[in-house]
Amino acid sequence: MMYRWIKVFQLSKAISKVNFGFLNFRYKLKERPDTYFIVLACFVLSMIGVFYYYYFQMLGYIYDGLSELGLGDLFCRLALFAVATILLIVSAFLLINIFCFSKDMEHLLLFPVRPCDIFTGKYLTVIFFCYGIEILLLLPVCIIQMQYMGGISAIITYISAAAILPHIVVFPLSVLVTICLKIAMLLKRMRTMLVVTG
Repeated sequence: MMYRWIKVFQLSKAISKVNFGFLNFRYKLKERPDTYFIVLACFVLSMIGVFYYYYFQMLGYIYDGLSELGLGDLFCRLALFAVATILLIVSAFLLINIFCFSKDMEHLLLFPVRPCDIFTGKYLTVIFFCYGIEILLLLPVCIIQMQYMGGISAIITYISAAAILPHIVVFPLSVLVTICLKIAMLLKRMRTMLVVTG
């Protein structure tokens, strides 16, 4: 049983590398970097820093505004709702990319891997990306709330929400995408049969 899960995690890692080229970034670091790469990396890092600065500022203003209205407890709910909405949009695109437009399916079917393992590997790929996005978005929210409120309850709330939120968002979407793929396959077969019999 443990061997099967190790195999599924390795499959998920391979699917991530095939579908998302930026994960091979560490191999670029081993090569001698050219000037374009250095300039691009500095630009991306500076944009991330600017985004985080304004993101922290915006969260602070929102918390101050809600506190003045006496709605400071609503900050956590609003933040989780906003992160869930962003995860819903991002995971929908990730699921469509990985399940529908992926170029690895023909190659994966050649290996002795069960279809449920392929589905689980693709599902785990989307979940790991959602965890990464969620950590980037929820960490500043947790820091702002800890700065204003103090106490460990905010950390426990955000950790428990962060653990389960991607699954709540991604699982129904993955079932929906799988059903849509099945219907599309049936319609394609039906169209082919109509052409052959027509």
